[in-house]
Amino acid sequence: MWLFTNLSLNGQISEPKYNKKGFSVYGDVLWEFEPNTKTYWFYYGYLLFRNGMEPEGNNIKDKINYAIINGQDLKNIVKGNFVFIRFTERSFEIIGDRFGIQKWFIWQNNKDSFIISDSLSTIRDIVKPDIYPEAMALYSLTYHWTSELTIFKSILHNGPSHYVCYNNGLFEISKYWNPIQLLNCNRKDITIKDLVNVLSEHIAQLLNIYNGKISLSLTGGADTRNILALLLKNGITPHLYTYGNPKSNDCVKASNIAKGLKLQHSIHNIQMNSNIFRNYSQKIIKWGQSLTSIHRTHRIMAVERESEYADIMFLGTLGGEFVKGVSEDDYIVPSIVTQNWNTLELENGIIQIWLDKKKINESAINKENLKNYLNSEPYFQGNIIQRKMASLTHITTHLHDAQDIILYQYPMKYVFTPFLDIDYLEILFASSFSFNNKEIIPNKIIRRVTNPIFCSNFIKETYPPLGSYRYSGEHKPNEVLFNPYYAAFIKLFRQKIHKPYLPNFPLDNWMLEFVKEELPKCFHYEPIKSTFNVDTLINLLNSTKLIPKESFWLKFTNPIFIKFILDYM
Repeated sequence: MWLFTNLSLNGQISEPKYNKKGFSVYGDVLWEFEPNTKTYWFYYGYLLFRNGMEPEGNNIKDKINYAIINGQDLKNIVKGNFVFIRFTERSFEIIGDRFGIQKWFIWQNNKDSFIISDSLSTIRDIVKPDIYPEAMALYSLTYHWTSELTIFKSILHNGPSHYVCYNNGLFEISKYWNPIQLLNCNRKDITIKDLVNVLSEHIAQLLNIYNGKISLSLTGGADTRNILALLLKNGITPHLYTYGNPKSNDCVKASNIAKGLKLQHSIHNIQMNSNIFRNYSQKIIKWGQSLTSIHRTHRIMAVERESEYADIMFLGTLGGEFVKGVSEDDYIVPSIVTQNWNTLELENGIIQIWLDKKKINESAINKENLKNYLNSEPYFQGNIIQRKMASLTHITTHLHDAQDIILYQYPMKYVFTPFLDIDYLEILFASSFSFNNKEIIPNKIIRRVTNPIFCSNFIKETYPPLGSYRYSGEHKPNEVLFNPYYAAFIKLFRQKIHKPYLPNFPLDNWMLEFVKEELPKCFHYEPIKSTFNVDTLINLLNSTKLIPKESFWLKFTNPIFIKFILDYM
C-alpha cells in the first residue's frame, strides 16, 4: 500500500514513512533512491520507454535514474500498464498509464486537502464518506464505475493518462494524453508487415526486461491467435490455456491448434456453484478494491490454475476492436451508450427509460446529477467516430478489460497487452486498417464478410501455419484469403451442419441459486434498499425466462455486488 496526503492523520493509520515539506508518505513500498537529485521512486505494473526515447542505462532502473538526473519528462517517454510515483523533499508526481489500466484513488476537500492512495478502503477509513446513490445507479446503467466514481461520495479513481503533481504547496490533477489524438494521426502508406514488425519489436523489448515463463489464453477468436503468431514468430513457445467446457467452441478450436502445432495446452474447466462464486466474489472485491465485477470469478480461477505453468501472461486486449470497431452487444459497451451515439445530449426522459429497465428507484437519486455525469463522458461528445473511439478507450479498455488485468496480476507476475502499445497504435491509426480509416461499408452482411481479411493477412505475414485452423466462426484464415465470400459461405455451411457446441461457462442453476440466496439480503442495507427496487427484481426473477448469459444476470447481481462491497468495506 502507498498513500500521499497533506493531512495530519494523528494515528488513524500507521506512522508515516517519510515526512516532507507539505506532505507525508505512508505505506510499505520499497522505494528506489536516486542520490544526485535526492529522488525516491517506484512503479508497479510494467513500464517501458517509447521507441526512440529510451534513456541510457543497462537496465530499467538505470534508465529511469538517467531520465530523472537529466530532467526528462517521464510521462511523455514511458509506456505500458503502470503507475509511476516519485517524490523529493518538496514535490511528488504520480503518472498513470495512457489507458488508466492500473488504478488508484483520490480524495480532495475543497482542493486544499488531499489523500491519494492505491487503497480505497484506507481512504474510506480516514475520511468516512457517505455511500453515493448516483454512483450505484450509474454503475447499473453502464455496468462500470464510469465518470471515475466509486461507491463513496467524494472518492474518485484515476482515469486514462491521469497525472498528479504536487510542488511547493501547489496541487494539480491533469491528463497528459487524450486517446482521441489517435484519430488525428497523419495517414501513411503502412503495410501489415509494418504492424507485425513493430509488435514483434515490442514483444522482444518486453521479454528482454521482464523474464519468466509465458502463458497465453487461447480462444477461437482472432486476437489471441494473433498474439500466438507473434510469440511463435519471435521463437517463443508459450503454455496455452482455455477456460470452459472441453466441448465448447473456444476449447475445441484452441485444442486443435495446440495438437496441430504440438504446443502445451491446458483446459481449465471451472465447476461452479453458489458457494464458490460467493467466496471468490469477496476475493475479487478485495483484490480489485471494489472496481472489479464479481462476474470475473471463473476467469480468475482459471488463471490461478494456469499460474502453475507460468508467471507471465499475454492478453489479446483490443487487438480486433481498434480494427473492426465497437461490438454493440450490450455487454462491454452498454446499450445506453450504443443506442444514443447519435443523440446530441441525454435528457431526463431517456435516462428515466433506462432507470426503469434496471429497476432503480428514481426517488433515491438526483437525475440531474446522473444526466450531467453521462453527458460529460467522452463517448457522448464529438462526432460518431470520436464517440466510438472513446467507447473503446474509456469503457472497453479503461473500465472493462482493466478488470481482468488487475485480477490476473495476483497469481501472475506480469500481464502484458501488446495491442495497447502506444507506438503500435500510432502506426495502426496512421494506416488504412484502423476502424476510422477503413472504407465505410453500409451493408452489414458485406462488413461481416470483409472483417476477417485483416486478421487473416496478419496470420499470413506473421506465422502462416496458423492459417489452416478454424476460427470460432468455423472459417479459416486461408479460406478468407482465397476468397472472403467463399469463406463466408463455407462458414455458414459448417455452422448449419455442425452439432451445437456446449456453452463455455453457462450461468444456469447455480447462478439462480446464488441470486435467490443473496438478493433478499439486500433489504438489510439501507443504501441498496433505497436505490434499487429489490422487490421488483425478486418478482422478475420468479416470472422471467432465465438466460444463461452474463448480460441477462447483471440487473440481478448489481445490487448483490454493491452488498459485497459494503460487506468488505
